[in-house]
Amino acid sequence: MEHILHPLILWLHLHPNWAGFVTFCITLFESLAIIGLIIPGSVTLSAIGGLVGGGVVPAVDIFTWAIAGAILGDGLSYWLGYRYHTQIRTMWPISRFPKLVTQGEDFFAKHGGKGIFLGRFIGPIRPIMPLVAGMLRVPPRKFFLVDVISGIFWAPVYMIPGIIVGAAAAKFAPGRAMHYLMILLLIIFVLWLVLWLSKIFIHSITFHWMRLCTLIWQQLKAKNTLLYRMLYEHDAPNQARPLSIAIFSAAFFILCLLLLGAILVKAHWIITLNHSDLSFFQSLHSSLWQGLALSCSMFLGKYSVILSTAVLISAYLAIVRDWHALWYLWLTLILSVVCIVIGKHAIHSIRPDVVIAPPATYSLPSGHTLMSLTFFSYLAFLIAHRQSSWLKKVFYWLASLIVLVVALSRLYLNVHWLSDIVVSLLLGASILGVVVLFYRCSERANTYKNVWLVMLLILGQAVFGGFYAHKHYASLMADFRLQQPTYALNVTTWWQTPHSILPLYHHNRFNNPVQLMNVQWLANNAAITHSLIKQGWEIPQRFGLHSLKQQLLGKNLTVISPLPQNDKGRKPALVLVKPLQENTGYLILRLWQAHYVTAQSTLYIGNISYHLPLKHWLWHSKQQCQKIYPASINVLRQQLTLWHTKAMPVKVKQDLPKQHCVPADTLVLKIRQ
Repeated sequence: MEHILHPLILWLHLHPNWAGFVTFCITLFESLAIIGLIIPGSVTLSAIGGLVGGGVVPAVDIFTWAIAGAILGDGLSYWLGYRYHTQIRTMWPISRFPKLVTQGEDFFAKHGGKGIFLGRFIGPIRPIMPLVAGMLRVPPRKFFLVDVISGIFWAPVYMIPGIIVGAAAAKFAPGRAMHYLMILLLIIFVLWLVLWLSKIFIHSITFHWMRLCTLIWQQLKAKNTLLYRMLYEHDAPNQARPLSIAIFSAAFFILCLLLLGAILVKAHWIITLNHSDLSFFQSLHSSLWQGLALSCSMFLGKYSVILSTAVLISAYLAIVRDWHALWYLWLTLILSVVCIVIGKHAIHSIRPDVVIAPPATYSLPSGHTLMSLTFFSYLAFLIAHRQSSWLKKVFYWLASLIVLVVALSRLYLNVHWLSDIVVSLLLGASILGVVVLFYRCSERANTYKNVWLVMLLILGQAVFGGFYAHKHYASLMADFRLQQPTYALNVTTWWQTPHSILPLYHHNRFNNPVQLMNVQWLANNAAITHSLIKQGWEIPQRFGLHSLKQQLLGKNLTVISPLPQNDKGRKPALVLVKPLQENTGYLILRLWQAHYVTAQSTLYIGNISYHLPLKHWLWHSKQQCQKIYPASINVLRQQLTLWHTKAMPVKVKQDLPKQHCVPADTLVLKIRQ
């Protein structure tokens, strides 16, 4: 097929003005009944998509022509079926494909009106579905509504593979784009394979686990052991569920004790993991997400709000005289509160000192996480334990989602270590397991209504959470802001000192050093920007919908990653790039405002480095470099003729990632006016 399409694609490459009309014709004939079976429309559209991705033809024009051809082609097929009705079966060339028409009718009978939409994306029956819709006298208004909607989606979807390949071919070396696409497909396949094998493994483990529990349970029952008499459920004495719950509760508690032991002895891996996690959430910090995290924490995890809602639900359970559910509700809450109080006063775990005013209490365990897990999970159990299997999954997943949101909100607010959260989850799961176990052993007939539990839960959390937020939201937002310490710095001392006074390394989101901070610049933002733009530097755009739209419209943009390289939770104050002459990459300069205050101007600290195409580190080793790029510091220094510069040699003590074809950084460049 490639040798047939090659002349057409080459001709379109040389005559891009005809690409729209050719695309229209391809999608028109691809959508016509029967004719679409012999037209390689899908492959051709992908090839034209390659021209779009490569910037040869504009995306909007091609999409418009493709959508128009698809809609018109389906419309003509529908008109033929509507006009000739059952006679169409005996007309050539339809008469040569009776099985295909039958398949289309069966598909339409199974899926109804949505079959018109679905049929658009299913190869063998795509050209026949509009004809079948006309034969079955689907109302024109209904057909053309679905036809237009499906046509708008169909054409761009079939062009996406070509657009990806075309964009890759434009960015990377010739002949490498397909290699990169194959790597991407391999990664997708491996992820799918891992998920599929995980599903099979979990199913197998669950099956064998239940068989083992059932076997042990039957032996305990036959011997009438004390453990059996304590755990068995009166309604289902033969089920091994109590044994499974007891084992999991014990396992969670043992894991909790082991993790507590590692925390108390200050195990190195715990400290490293905690600080990496803290650094990661600091790097994601923003006022918007802080407000959202604080709201989730107050409305879903604050134990004063949870206890107030519990009182409201308890009043209802007392009214309907369901003392069994009421007793175990407060047993759950009392055990949770006791564990929180004992844990905080016995372990004395200090909170992270990164926000302006962290809570005055100790951090371990996390009261918000533990209370939300036990309270919401217990209520989910009350609501779902006598429901069908799918309803159980719905309520248990909702409770799990609430607990996950609360746990992440505490981590995002930087008021807990990761180990605090994990210990709280393990402890809460063990408490919940014990409560559920004994609840089921002595269960009575329930008198509460699930709908009332849900309504009171929502009402209590909304009202009491709103009241608490009204009183404390503003003050907590101010308290949970990240600290921004500043230090006085003498400019003369900074300039003349032979070693670096400022930080030398840029750390990634997990607090691992990844780059040398090889630029220290004393100036204001406007002066730096103006000076470098005169030397050919550019302000890049971050990758997003806006930049993608502009690239598809044919604009040649310098686009950088959508996620900024933060430094201790701060975004760069200035990012500039300089495209290389051979158009294979660019130099990128990132500057952060330092925590040092001077009397003259602002002091920036940052990094200049190469951003090279994937081929430079994926396909080349140091010995295979076709070109050795000059040190980035030297390139920048040559362009700063109107600035005072001083190169300071440093000894890099960290094992930093290295770029192929680029000398390792061993200098820090100081710059001032």
